[in-house]
Amino acid sequence: MLHHQQIAVIGGDQRYVHMIERLAHNRAQLFVVGFTDTSFSHASIQKCSLDNVPFHSLDAITLPVHGMDESFSVHQYFPPGNITLTKELLMQTPATCKIFSGTANNHLRQLCKKLKREIIVLYEIDSIAILNAKPTAEATLQLAMQHTIKTIHESHILITGFGKVAQAIAQLFQAVGAHVHIAARRQTDMATAKIRSFTPISFEQLNDALPKIDICINTVPHLIFTADVLDYMHQTTLLIDIASAPGGTDFTAAKSKGVQTIHALGLPGKTAPLTAGEIIAQPIINRLLE
Repeated sequence: MLHHQQIAVIGGDQRYVHMIERLAHNRAQLFVVGFTDTSFSHASIQKCSLDNVPFHSLDAITLPVHGMDESFSVHQYFPPGNITLTKELLMQTPATCKIFSGTANNHLRQLCKKLKREIIVLYEIDSIAILNAKPTAEATLQLAMQHTIKTIHESHILITGFGKVAQAIAQLFQAVGAHVHIAARRQTDMATAKIRSFTPISFEQLNDALPKIDICINTVPHLIFTADVLDYMHQTTLLIDIASAPGGTDFTAAKSKGVQTIHALGLPGKTAPLTAGEIIAQPIINRLLE
């Protein structure tokens, strides 16, 4: 149990609602900002503005999956908008205050370094990345089923990248009878894909493979599907890009060429928020108990 440790939750989506409930169940005292439209069941959860957060006595601050941008903005969803968490507010926290964030850009890392506050980037923890891959894979399959007019069984699926999320997606699509192709750069990934009965292709072979692909799923967070590459894709192909913004697709070019695209961000928070919230909550609890 967290024995009334004080935690400020600054912004977040539906998965953070469940994370807050889980932390409160473990007897933390929660100060939640950006959840005006949300109801909570625990008395230890206090909805408030930044002005009412006791920064001077906090044990931890949690930021949303996408952390904070260069303008100190943190995204909230209830209602939609942005919260400005300034350097001056963070300076009020005790030196022992931990900063939890789903991901972290260089701005946030450097800010925590200057303030000498420990930052824990949750999705860089292997156990979390592995657990989070499963709801992401399920949500991707759901999207594919909703936006195609044929069965996934016997369809040809191309997945670009072969990280934890890509592997979970590949296994799930293979389990329902799809022919799964993996585009990867590293020879070890190509070999692993082959051993797992996927069809490995190099990025140099991508253009040759695209005409027979029914669904493309991109997990690589830099530009893969350029205007030139999209020329090799059939107009009936569905392109699902789950990479972090800005993604790996030239969406403007895809629209002009008539290619159906979906930039699917934050899938676990949309389709499995309870599971995703528990995945986030547990490492926070573990770290605060250390």
